[in-house]
Amino acid sequence: RPRDNAVPMPISNGDGQVLSVGQQPQAAPPAPHPISTDLDGASAGAIPFSTGIAPTTPAGLVPSDGASPGGSGSPPHSGDDLAMRQNLQPSVAHVPREASGGDASASSSLAGAGLPISSSAAAPPSASCSDSGAAPGHAFAPPAQLVHGSVLGTSASVGSGQGAPHGDADALGSMSTGLSSMAGDPALLGQGLLAGGPSFVPHGATDPVAEDTALAAAAHDLAALDPLRQQMLGTGVTVLADAGRGSRRDGGAPGVTPIDESERVALVKHLNWALKGDPHTGDVVPMDPSGDAVFKAAAPGVLLSKFVLRVAPAALDPRALNLPQGRPLGSDAKLQNQTLCLNAVTAVGCGVQGLSPRQLVDAPSHQQGTLQLVWNLTRSALLGPIKTSKMPQLNGLCLVGEDPAVLAKYRPEQVLLRWVNHHIRGYLEASPEQAAVPRTFRVTNLHADLADALALAIVLHQVLPHRSAAWDAACAALGASSTSERAEGVLEAARLGGVEMFEPQAGDLTAPRPRMLLAFVAAIFHTHPGLVEQPAAPKAAKARRALRSNPSQAREEAALRMWMASLGLGLESLSSLYEDCRDGVAFLRLVDFIKPGTIDWSRVLLEPRSIYERVQNCNHAVRAARFLGLVVEGFSGKDLADGISMYILSMASQLMRAHVCLFLDELGLGEGDVLEWANCQVRRHDDAFEMRLRGFADAQIRTGVFVLRLLRAVAPECTREELILPGDTEEERAQNARYAISCAHKAGCTVFATWEDVIEGRPRMILCLLAALMAEDLRRHEEESQAAPAA
Repeated sequence: RPRDNAVPMPISNGDGQVLSVGQQPQAAPPAPHPISTDLDGASAGAIPFSTGIAPTTPAGLVPSDGASPGGSGSPPHSGDDLAMRQNLQPSVAHVPREASGGDASASSSLAGAGLPISSSAAAPPSASCSDSGAAPGHAFAPPAQLVHGSVLGTSASVGSGQGAPHGDADALGSMSTGLSSMAGDPALLGQGLLAGGPSFVPHGATDPVAEDTALAAAAHDLAALDPLRQQMLGTGVTVLADAGRGSRRDGGAPGVTPIDESERVALVKHLNWALKGDPHTGDVVPMDPSGDAVFKAAAPGVLLSKFVLRVAPAALDPRALNLPQGRPLGSDAKLQNQTLCLNAVTAVGCGVQGLSPRQLVDAPSHQQGTLQLVWNLTRSALLGPIKTSKMPQLNGLCLVGEDPAVLAKYRPEQVLLRWVNHHIRGYLEASPEQAAVPRTFRVTNLHADLADALALAIVLHQVLPHRSAAWDAACAALGASSTSERAEGVLEAARLGGVEMFEPQAGDLTAPRPRMLLAFVAAIFHTHPGLVEQPAAPKAAKARRALRSNPSQAREEAALRMWMASLGLGLESLSSLYEDCRDGVAFLRLVDFIKPGTIDWSRVLLEPRSIYERVQNCNHAVRAARFLGLVVEGFSGKDLADGISMYILSMASQLMRAHVCLFLDELGLGEGDVLEWANCQVRRHDDAFEMRLRGFADAQIRTGVFVLRLLRAVAPECTREELILPGDTEEERAQNARYAISCAHKAGCTVFATWEDVIEGRPRMILCLLAALMAEDLRRHEEESQAAPAA
């Protein structure tokens, strides 16, 4: 657009030389190819950024949007010919193996399901901060994300509201880059250098002067910073170009703020509290919070698996665990435990991107990955129950005239924020004579606004029993003269009030450390909610009755959300499939993940602001799904945008099936081949076993015996014969199903089916379970065939 102020701009030739310095033209410049480092702001605390500088394209690279090497832009696409997009792929990966330090072998496992596929099918994970502990306002994209012609969830160019394809750029810097917004943060600066250096301009900044200032700062040449980039490449970050994944050598997830020493102390204290009295961890619990005892204790896999059982009892069957019988576990038993643990936490949405079972076995060398896993489980334990469906007293937080159904859609963090402000408002109304706290005092977040501990002191004053020692300590904290004194008083009041679930330090509150503050507020809430039991609202009661009447649908919705969260596409924050998929963006990301290059992101509205824009995105998703071969004839984009549960579940479940069965398409097989394989494997392992499945809805599978027999054939070391029950009673069938799911996890399959799906014989989930077992069997045969010549 026309600009009022001309800004001198150095012009780089892409090789580290500044050719000239000229004036920015008054007329609108040619449309650049914006490169985004954000996945639609999917993670809490992440602010999207995008460049305003058109990147240069090194010789030998095919522009991902079909533009000429000069970067003049792509011709308009005609119609909705999605097949045309298949040919618009870059011919060279953006990050050379030599530069990234990655392994030269291609990835052979399907992300999130353990299925052998080609590396081109792997999709990049979200590089934005995945929890409330992320550095505010920062979001990164690993270099490997700039493949397949688009970034999944590409953010819009400034002020446009639409994403667009981008040009290619060499990983070692052939792009003029702005570093002004990264100068104050060494970690952000290093990540920007690793990512090939796109300039970061705040998304949504529409002020021409501010925009021009940011563009002027973006003229720094990256070639002068090669030594710093090389230094960053050697400090623990590995970029895997072929798999589209970035992982830290210390096991931490990419783009996540590392857990520091103080946070580690609080997490170990929580582990000690959660596992107190457990018979199988008594030899290591309690652990010294200040040392490395937690990593040594986590290596065998028993400690973390027991923590999983404490957080999500249905996620893991303890009979599948390898427990020490008077002697330490062997390396194979440890690896099986960690495989079981990691697949179980992934199935409940608490997985850590890039963390492997072998890294957990060597937990002392992969401390960040271990701590991030502990934090994910801690966060799930503290925030998971905060729902109006589980706690009807939360309806008391509704404002005057507010529909309780609105509060029911809130995420746990939003409910906690409403809860804090509810007690602040109650304190101000009950104490009109006080002058220390302004009448308009409210908090807008659960980190920076809590750093002075004033809001926490008010909440404790309201929820603790009056005239108790804890209440007196809260009153003293309110009258403290300094922030540090108030923070110490808040912690003392919480301790006296019995808040033992999570115990941060005073420095965690005043720093502030977002993860610690979120967990501390949740711990206060669970111990002293200070809410009066509320009668259920008519609409909420009706919704709960509908949920109870169709529990299978609720389980399927949860399983699909967990599957989406496991793919690393920035979909970890989905709280309701029916609400969060109405804009169509999640479906588009999934389609482009399953078949990269299918989606023309220049035609996608990443932040739709109206029903018409949501329908436009959903229409794109339906057409793309039809291109993949999914059955979408019974509904349209309008049905998805309206949040009709039947159609959203159909779309999501078909995408999950397409993802899980990718390896079948590569081998030219179909669903019938999975069934035939399963029957042959069971018969080959046990000739006397007469059961033979006629379909995925066969009632015989509901006993759980067939699945366990199949697991004995595929992974005999993961299933014990004596634990297979006949399945004559309902209790025996339930035990078989629970054991079968955990044995599948232990064998290396990340499956999202639940034991209820097995005993109910749900065909779609049974197909996904058997396909995952077939893929694991093929992987094991491949390893054996490769090991045979070497032997």
